[in-house]
Amino acid sequence: MLFVPAHQQRMVKAAHTRAADAIVLDLEDGVPVQSKGEAREMLGLGVDTIASHGTDVIVRVNRELAACVQDISAAVRPGVAAIMLPKVLGPEHIVLIDELIGAFEKERAMTIGALRVIAMVETAHALWRIDAIARSVGRLCGLTIGSEDFSLDCGFPPTQDNLSNPLRSLVLAARAAGVTPYGLPGSIAVVGDQALFHRIARAAADMGLEGAFCVHPSQVPVLNVAFSPTVDDLKWAKGAVDAFDKALCRGAGAVLFEGRMLDLPVVVRARALLARERGIPASASTSRSLHG
Repeated sequence: MLFVPAHQQRMVKAAHTRAADAIVLDLEDGVPVQSKGEAREMLGLGVDTIASHGTDVIVRVNRELAACVQDISAAVRPGVAAIMLPKVLGPEHIVLIDELIGAFEKERAMTIGALRVIAMVETAHALWRIDAIARSVGRLCGLTIGSEDFSLDCGFPPTQDNLSNPLRSLVLAARAAGVTPYGLPGSIAVVGDQALFHRIARAAADMGLEGAFCVHPSQVPVLNVAFSPTVDDLKWAKGAVDAFDKALCRGAGAVLFEGRMLDLPVVVRARALLARERGIPASASTSRSLHG
């Protein structure tokens, strides 16, 4: 999911060509204070432009209340799949935002609850409330840790050692609540070193995160590769599923395959790998998505 400043028309026009699963039209950190109003005014055109090409659109709003209300007013419109809330304080914060979004949906004759929410955990205080945040409202579809702001709040650099445990907490809370976990155990700002960025993204995938956000178009293909099964992964998964299905036909509940015992949980993971290759999210049957 690629961040694009909502006021940068040239970037917005090209956003759908970047091969990202979704474009995050940013009204927050990517927009200087003096351009916030312009970005808000240009948001509708950007949404229509990107959505017309079949790419999902997410809008990241500002944290400050007055700006947030104006941002959400501009963002609640057809073509927007989700609103991204930065620096969430806790479940009460999201409940209030949910009420505000619902009021705008009702006013504009939109389906109540159709617009989803992705919450960004960016403080140590919010991380300690991650379980309640994950269960806060029905329209919440995703959780992520903003690696830069979270690390700043905690007083450490955004490294894998520092971010792995917080992200594991987020994964567990998200899975328990049926929402999708996103994030990177490292800096989102790594642009010049693609090998390092790939290692960070692969570590995220291995931790159970289903995707990540990025700030530069060159990062998009790196994420697409890192979060996709490898050829060897798919070969093993297909072989494992075939071997297990044959074992079931013989009345066996487990089978030895390539030096490893296969039982149902292992095969379920193998089927999930194959589903991801077909473009079906691994958590599609259990998690809330951008589209409900």
